Amino acid sequence: MNVSGPLIWWPIAVATLAALAALFSAATAFLTLRLNLVNQREAARPDLVIEEYDLHKRSYAPTTRPTVAAITFPLRNIGRGPALNTRIAGHFDSKDDIDPNPIGRVRPIIPAGEDSPLINTVEFFWPSSSDIFAIEVLLYCSDIYGDWYETTYRFLIQEFDGEGSVDGHAIDIVNRRNRRIPSREAPKVLENVKPSHVRFAPVPMAYYFDLAHQELEAEKGEEDPPSAAQ
Repeated sequence: MNVSGPLIWWPIAVATLAALAALFSAATAFLTLRLNLVNQREAARPDLVIEEYDLHKRSYAPTTRPTVAAITFPLRNIGRGPALNTRIAGHFDSKDDIDPNPIGRVRPIIPAGEDSPLINTVEFFWPSSSDIFAIEVLLYCSDIYGDWYETTYRFLIQEFDGEGSVDGHAIDIVNRRNRRIPSREAPKVLENVKPSHVRFAPVPMAYYFDLAHQELEAEKGEEDPPSAAQ
């Protein structure tokens, strides 16, 4: 008996629908797996924040401007995962051709919800071109999957004699940015960022200035100590 009409296409239609159902099922499984992986990575993401900070200044000459200064701060990890390989860097926004000197005093690992036990420092020479300037403090860390993150704080320093000022200057956070560093950018971004937990950490610039000042005072026969950090 010859079969004609719609019945001849029925097996083909059933097979096509089954193939489409299998395709959609595979796509759904793939998307679900990818979503789970993304959620796992987000659950392990660290987030470094600066909640407290201070401005310190030293003057080694009779001038209205300090010679060297520093921003000091502890770090806190408010993320869901531990912050590994924590590093800090700095960028100076000034007409003067000077760079900050970041001195990291944090641990290689900052667990989620904990603070670094030591104070971190970003030193700089006080600029001579302006009474208001900005410094960017860059925080770097990686998660347990090897992904790197960058958090940038922009500090504004300006002349101010009101409450909370440090010897006529105020410091405020005016901006914060946070991003995951793409894997292709990570080597270039981290190339010049020294680990903050190296065994031989950099020595503060103020230390050498203190020694030089003490030697000059000794030659003059004076015993006055250098101006302390404010």
